[in-house]
Amino acid sequence: MTVYRVLRELMRRPREMLLHRWNWKSSLFSSVLRALIFLCANLSAGWRAASGAMLAEFVYRAITAGFYGAITQAFRNAQPFWAASLTALVLLPLVSHSLELAVHLLRGTPKIVTSLISSVCFTAISTLFICMPRGAALWLWALEQNRSGPI
Repeated sequence: MTVYRVLRELMRRPREMLLHRWNWKSSLFSSVLRALIFLCANLSAGWRAASGAMLAEFVYRAITAGFYGAITQAFRNAQPFWAASLTALVLLPLVSHSLELAVHLLRGTPKIVTSLISSVCFTAISTLFICMPRGAALWLWALEQNRSGPI
């Protein structure tokens, strides 16, 4: 299946592609870990600010991360591999982090830059290792090639 076809299927059949494939593991994992990221990033602004940021992130991710997981899985076997990876690693995080920024701007999260940078880094790592195993294997292979070269 091509990247274009996956995008077309997501638009034509959102109920089947998104609702039926809503990924509860992505939702649970992402909402808990990102809530902790926002808690830690905002602790220097006080406990109340940190817990507010944590709660906002938890609710936002609990609702949306299952859909993001379903979308990422839809691109898992799309061809060409580089285009599917680019879509999953760039387009999807761009949308999710734009919405995340809006949520935290609206609630007034104090350490928003630190929080979002941490969240974006988490997205890159988790997408690479959890949802795109071939991408993780290529990344690890490239690291090994660099280490085994001349010093």
